[in-house]
Amino acid sequence: KKRLQADNIKIQFGVGTMEEAKNYVGKLGEPIVVKDKELFAICNGKDTTNRKYYPINKNTKPPIGENIDDYLKDLVNWCLENTYPGFLTAEFVEQGSISRSRLVQAFENTKKFCIPDGRSLPDNCFVKEKFGISSAPKLSGRFLRHYDSGGSTDSSGSRSLGHAQEDSYKSHDHYLDWSKLYSLRGRLVTDSSSIRRDSDWNTGSTSFVTHMQDGDSIKSRHYPSFTEYEGKMTKHDPKIHV
Repeated sequence: KKRLQADNIKIQFGVGTMEEAKNYVGKLGEPIVVKDKELFAICNGKDTTNRKYYPINKNTKPPIGENIDDYLKDLVNWCLENTYPGFLTAEFVEQGSISRSRLVQAFENTKKFCIPDGRSLPDNCFVKEKFGISSAPKLSGRFLRHYDSGGSTDSSGSRSLGHAQEDSYKSHDHYLDWSKLYSLRGRLVTDSSSIRRDSDWNTGSTSFVTHMQDGDSIKSRHYPSFTEYEGKMTKHDPKIHV
C-alpha cells in the first residue's frame, strides 16, 4: 500500500486564471472540481514540470488544437499515460459544461478503457474481440458477496456480484418458508412449572413437571408469510475521485 501511495501518479487540477493556475500547488489525490473559470491545469502531482493547460472559457485561445475533440484527445491520452489501469471509475469526473457522454466517448475511442456501468461494448473493443464479452460490468453501488452455499453463480461457475445498494437498504421484506412446520400439531404452552432433580437422583436432565397450562392450538394459517418491512435508508452511490 505504501509503495502504491508513493509511486502512483496523481492528477492535479488548478482552477482560475492563468496566473492563479501557475501558482496552484494543491494536494496529491485531491478531488477534481472544474469550475466555470478561464482554464485549469494538470500535472503529475509531484512538480509543475510539463504542466498542461486546458481552457474552460470559449473566448480563451486553446493551447492544444483548435476544437474540443483535439482537446479531449490530448487530455485522455495524458490521463491514460499517467494513471494506473483501474484507477478511473464511472464517477471519475464531475459533469460540467463538457458533457459526461463526450468525455466517456473520448476514453472509449482509445479501445483501452471502458466505463463499468453495464454499457454494451463496441464491436472493435479488445475484450469483445478476444474474450467475447459483450457488455461492461455494472459496478457502481454494488457489494461483493461473501461465499454462501445458496448464492448464485454465472455460466462459468464464478461468484456473482452482491445486491445493489438500493436493493439492500430500501424498505423491504423477506419471504418465510414454513414448509417444515406445517406438520406441527398441538397447542401452545402458556404457563408451566417444574422441580429440578437434586444430587441424590439418578443422572439425567429431565425435570418433573408439576403444572402445565395450554393455550391456542398450533395452526399453519396463523403463520406470517413475510417478515415486517425494514430499511429506511435512501440510495447513496459511492463517490470516487481520482
